[in-house]
Amino acid sequence: MKFPSDNKNEIPDGAFSLALPNEKISEHNIYKPGFGYITDHISEDHQRGQIIHWDEQYKESDSFEESWKPRPGPLEFIYNLTKETTSPLIILNMGAGLGDFTSDLAHIPNTIVHHVDFSKQGNDIARRKAIDSQVMDNIEIHTIDNDGYLNQFINSGKKADVVFLYGASGSNEPNDIAYQKTLELSVSALKKKGYLWHVSMLQPRLVNSSDLRIQDTLGDFPKPPGMAKRILTNVGMQLIDEETSERPDFHPLVPGGDPKHHLHLVYRGLFVKTAKNENERLKFKFGFRDSVSERWGDIWSKLKEIYRMD
Repeated sequence: MKFPSDNKNEIPDGAFSLALPNEKISEHNIYKPGFGYITDHISEDHQRGQIIHWDEQYKESDSFEESWKPRPGPLEFIYNLTKETTSPLIILNMGAGLGDFTSDLAHIPNTIVHHVDFSKQGNDIARRKAIDSQVMDNIEIHTIDNDGYLNQFINSGKKADVVFLYGASGSNEPNDIAYQKTLELSVSALKKKGYLWHVSMLQPRLVNSSDLRIQDTLGDFPKPPGMAKRILTNVGMQLIDEETSERPDFHPLVPGGDPKHHLHLVYRGLFVKTAKNENERLKFKFGFRDSVSERWGDIWSKLKEIYRMD
């Protein structure tokens, strides 16, 4: 496909550019409703859905580690879930990247964490972190794409208690149909009353052309607000809570580039798998980002100390 120039007439039929007014059309921000982002003209090393892109990005791992530090909220949530079961909590951490969140999840007793990412570069870093943190015994690292692993997991007859799509879906798939498939596979991988924690990026201009907060020149593929909720509730998930917030970020915008400050609009949603007409409620409070309990800092310090003493 010919790369669109500044002449908006060269954008394919039915598509439009998300460039801000009077700005040059970016190769990354051409969107076609019902299809998603058009990417045929973008080189593989600049496409977020390609392994080569992430292998190159993770060479700048320091900036990503600073940008994507694990939040205490989901860790406290998992800790509280483990208190409700005697069996190990099976957690799928999809598109898990450099492994900080994986290692933190594995610090919580009675968990088995499946770390899934298709970048060998990222998984090598994640493995070193898990070994250094002495939590490798309850981590499985799988170098494969999200859909491939979810299909393997489902076909093996296994079921998960929790699936984390923590920024790994909803900004990496240019095609909206592929995004829907990943969400649906994630639901199929869950036990009844299993939880899906979804964090993704949004582009508000896809539903409101006058909302100009978020630029779309970064190589991300943010989705229309409301899309995740619609897909998940249509396949049997019940929304527990959701929030949308602006999130400053700092990392390279293209592989090998210098880190840049920029802004995302981030969606966070927690869903539970229920039977039709059932209404599932959590027995405890949780926070998407921050912990709820004033005691969480002390609890977390003790959990990490257990592994240091071992």
